[in-house]
Amino acid sequence: MSPRNPHEPSCTECRTRKAKCSKERPSCKNCVATGRECVYLPKTTRTPLTRAHLASVEKRLGRFESAFKALFPSGDVDQVVNALIQAQPHRSSESTSSENGLGLISELTDHSGQRLTYDAGPENAGVISSNITYGGFDTTFISLEGEEAATLSTSTPADDEAYLVNSYFANYHPNHPFVDEDAFRKVYQSSALNTQSIAWQALCKAVMAMGAWCQCDPTCDVDVSLYMQAQTMLSQISLIEPGDLILIQALLLLSDFAQKRGMPEEGMQYLGIAVQKAVALGLHREQSQPALGLLEQEMKRRVWWSLYVFDSCAAKSFGRPLMLPDDSFMNVKPLLNITPGDLRPMDTCVPAEADGPTIYSGLIAQTDFHRMANRIYRHLVANSPVSVEQVARLEGQVDDWRNRCPIYLRDPAPAQAPDWLKLVIDRLKICDKNLRLLILRPFLMRWATLKTNGSSYASAELDINVQCALRCVKLASEIMALVLERIEQPGYSRLGVSFLLYCLFHGILIHVTFLKSGTALPNEIQFVKDIRTTKRLLSCSWLRADSQSAHWLEVIRTLCLSFET
Repeated sequence: MSPRNPHEPSCTECRTRKAKCSKERPSCKNCVATGRECVYLPKTTRTPLTRAHLASVEKRLGRFESAFKALFPSGDVDQVVNALIQAQPHRSSESTSSENGLGLISELTDHSGQRLTYDAGPENAGVISSNITYGGFDTTFISLEGEEAATLSTSTPADDEAYLVNSYFANYHPNHPFVDEDAFRKVYQSSALNTQSIAWQALCKAVMAMGAWCQCDPTCDVDVSLYMQAQTMLSQISLIEPGDLILIQALLLLSDFAQKRGMPEEGMQYLGIAVQKAVALGLHREQSQPALGLLEQEMKRRVWWSLYVFDSCAAKSFGRPLMLPDDSFMNVKPLLNITPGDLRPMDTCVPAEADGPTIYSGLIAQTDFHRMANRIYRHLVANSPVSVEQVARLEGQVDDWRNRCPIYLRDPAPAQAPDWLKLVIDRLKICDKNLRLLILRPFLMRWATLKTNGSSYASAELDINVQCALRCVKLASEIMALVLERIEQPGYSRLGVSFLLYCLFHGILIHVTFLKSGTALPNEIQFVKDIRTTKRLLSCSWLRADSQSAHWLEVIRTLCLSFET
């Protein structure tokens, strides 16, 4: 044992008991006598208060600030750092940090269970790490197009960001084509990327965030980190400024991302700002500027009609007023059903439209649907309750729209059809049923709130009002059956499931309304089975980690406490 050294600190046990420590190692006399663990804390290392050390720290700090300014040329460094710190998930007590302080390593996992590593440390500014592994190996990724294989380089973070951009245009863009792919990639691949406006940089981060969301496991927070970066950039733009088309695209994309990530209120705020700025820019009116080329005019129409569809869906889904101007204030032309690349920046002639489906066919059909549906929605809000005669007239408008749809969007998609076309057809079919459910729902609510005067289901069936209510219930069952069938299909896209969850929830509410009202129905047992199937699907599949489905599941459990166990 070494002799007692007065310059060495006492062990933690003697300090706690305020006893005189012999300072012997490995155990002092007091700890040996009491049988306690003897622990000596390491000496405290203090920073030298010298001019040379201070100059070294200032130099190192200057290099870090220069690196941040290179990543965020138009941003405030303090705001960026604070946003990244808030966006990082909490570390577990078992996690360890590397010596260079790079910090947390998160995992990006796709639906097949393969793994991507993501470095979310503050020094990396939330950018995807250059060391991406797929299934534990640096290897070739399965192509986002389906058949072609593309090798993802592990040399620079830019390659990893390009992977997320490719994911966006392969998965999200075919169903929501409001960002022109050629125009975006031209700027993204240019050497002047960091000199672009704040709005464009926010759009770029939003594109990557949505690309990560489409491709990755719900437990991963890479998409949220990129979303937070886009938020930080947008916070530097004044709301009173008129903005431009790029800003509206960024707001629209962030709005949809927030909805899919279980943040509906945040999504509605972005959507409201986007609508206001779009109207301020006059996107709801045809532009008569001769300087605008055909492609630029078409790009503005794509943004406007996409915004129109998003706001229309949100209003009817959440029961809110429409923020869009009435049709009498709009004269925007319909979109061209053309193949991407048919319209070039220097073209002076409008290309011929395609006879079959293109990525714009779904947006065109959705636009036509919501223009009709918004008229019905405003009528229902202003004329509640509706009569049986009005129901027949309103459903006739839905039938007329259905007959106007191209045949390739009405018939079931062939097996070899691309995923985006299958989702377009499913979406139109469910929108049709949802609108009819919205028309018939007042009869459902009226019947559910009536006091039962001893009349049985058989005698009430003769009432035309009750028949409308029963049709509403039948429609809800059809919607739930279709949605559950699609969600349970292997390989169904996360983008499609996100839309189907809203439709599934509306169907569940119809069933819950009748079960809670105590109304006797012959298929009441089937209602309970449908609810149990939905709860099992949301809690036992990959959806259990999805924030949107977790929110719906909690609401369903709360509503069903009185009759479901």
